[in-house]
Amino acid sequence: MNGKWVVCNVANGARSTQASCFVYLRPALGMAKSKSVTREEGKWAKYLLPIALVVLSLVTVSSLADPATLPRTLIWTAVALFWMIWRGVKAWKMDDFQLPRYPKWITVSIGLLVIGHLVSLFVAHSLAEGILATSRMGVMLGSMYMLSWQLQEDGSEGKQNWIFAIWALGSIQALFAVGHFVMNFGGPASLPAGTQLNSNLMGVVMVLALPAAAYLALQVSAKPITKSLKLVAGMTLPMLIGGVYLSASRTSLLIILMYTVLTVALCFSFLRKNEWLRKNRAIFISIVVLAVVGSTLLMMKGSQRKETPLKFEYLLDDEALIIPKTNSIGVRFALWNRSVQMAKRQPFTGVGAGNWKLEIPSYGIKGFDEKVRYGMHFFLRPHNDYLWIFSETGILGLLGYLGLLGGLFVYAARQILRAKTMAEVGIVIVALFGLSAYMVDAFFAFPGERVENTVLLAVFGALILNADLKSRDKVAKGAGQKGLLLLVLIPFVAQFGLSLYKFPKDAANLRLRAAKAQKDWKEVGLQAGLADSWWTRYETHSATPFAWYAAVSNVEQARGLGGPGNAAFDQMMEKALAKTKLALEYSPHSLMALTELGSTYAQMNRFPEAVTAYEALLKTFPDNNEAWINLAICQYNLKDFDAAKAAISKVQAGFESSNLEALQNALK
Repeated sequence: MNGKWVVCNVANGARSTQASCFVYLRPALGMAKSKSVTREEGKWAKYLLPIALVVLSLVTVSSLADPATLPRTLIWTAVALFWMIWRGVKAWKMDDFQLPRYPKWITVSIGLLVIGHLVSLFVAHSLAEGILATSRMGVMLGSMYMLSWQLQEDGSEGKQNWIFAIWALGSIQALFAVGHFVMNFGGPASLPAGTQLNSNLMGVVMVLALPAAAYLALQVSAKPITKSLKLVAGMTLPMLIGGVYLSASRTSLLIILMYTVLTVALCFSFLRKNEWLRKNRAIFISIVVLAVVGSTLLMMKGSQRKETPLKFEYLLDDEALIIPKTNSIGVRFALWNRSVQMAKRQPFTGVGAGNWKLEIPSYGIKGFDEKVRYGMHFFLRPHNDYLWIFSETGILGLLGYLGLLGGLFVYAARQILRAKTMAEVGIVIVALFGLSAYMVDAFFAFPGERVENTVLLAVFGALILNADLKSRDKVAKGAGQKGLLLLVLIPFVAQFGLSLYKFPKDAANLRLRAAKAQKDWKEVGLQAGLADSWWTRYETHSATPFAWYAAVSNVEQARGLGGPGNAAFDQMMEKALAKTKLALEYSPHSLMALTELGSTYAQMNRFPEAVTAYEALLKTFPDNNEAWINLAICQYNLKDFDAAKAAISKVQAGFESSNLEALQNALK
């Protein structure tokens, strides 16, 4: 029988020759049952997941990077599923089947986070949105567990591969940012005021890659890195800093300041017990200086914006009137205020995972700009992942999320403080910096919604947990762990299936937006029908039900069919009315749907119903000037002139409208 002998180290490191190495006969025809997966036969698997992360970066800077589409999630879940099934099938045949076991604190935190999401599904207005949000969180947790398993199998080489991937991820986006700046504006002097890249999408990713680039450039590693790679990594450092500067992100400013503090803390931690560090302290002083300079530049750039004076009490005061105007800080305070109100109303269950965007309109839109006040745009998330999770999944979800991030931070810090040299924990330091950056970003943005950011969080968590010797030694064996493997697969299978199903729906969503911009109303109705399903009820940019778009399509097509009394017109308007009511069933607080209901009744000359519809709208949106004017017009047509005058008096001073002027003249 043909075969060859293969020597392979087990994942937990060399404890003894007998425990760390084994030899077995591998028949060429695969007739005998394998006891483990050899590194030789699975060498390519070490690079599959890191390469997938880099591909996500390429997709992000391409035309597919629109947040409304799901190719990035589809790419990651497809690759992750392939890897887990391939590795899982082989592991299933092992007699010594092993999966990593997390420390108790991390396990409890994950349990609370999962329970919080599952409980919230029972109160969610849209169960489909709740399942989508829960599966998205499951992919993050599953990715962390999968990567812990991969690092357990692949050892130090696998860790290095992830450092390369993180570095490449940020470098690609920095190259795009700097290249976009040079090609479009010709140089710093010609950068137009207010021009900036999408800091949420790119700026923070570049900041997350800075520690990996510094790691490679400084060779803070027990494993040697080639001089050419060190040189290239060093050259990318200024490019990454430049990309961060161009992103004009004040979140990035805070992260860089935090990096400075952590770097100083590390220097003091290792200065006395590390000869190499004492000799090369100039390197770390240079890093601190660069961080301070970069932070100052960002601060100078950000200080040019006009801000609204805000107080911390505004977050907790239900009656506070926050007027954010156009600046991002004010908008965030307004959104956080609404999120706190939402969490106070349902502190234990939340409003349901994925349902924040459906509930937020009911908390009022005072102070927002015209696009929000008239329903052309609304917010889909509070720009704070902590409040997002708290308001949607209640106290259990928040405790689980804080426990997970805080637990990872403590485990990383503990490993660093115990180490004698920085080389022993170089990768853990990179992971700690990345985790800290994610925690800061989560306070001002929504990294949990973007798959590349959640994958980075999973990588940082896996690197930290895998480096903990105690958690590495605690491995679970036996057939019972096969059930755990199947459990980890569930969110990947769910998210992959949903992403695959939603991909053509999201494509129809984009075509719908294009048709609406071109006022091709028949195409709008067609694409709304294609995009609408139980899983995809809402337009991804505004959370407006697709049924509303179908209703608008019917109304616009009815305009060419005469008026009330014409059979074709009446039939088309009845369809619009049915679609509008369906939209309100899906989203009871939708300003667009409430407005359309009153407008449709009015165009059908059903003024009593139109008055009722507008009055219902104004209970939630009392500062909507157009609604007051439309209500007054309906009351005028009903000969209720006193009520019409009362409605007009509610219109804010200075608001200009041709309908308002004509109505005021008619009521004189």
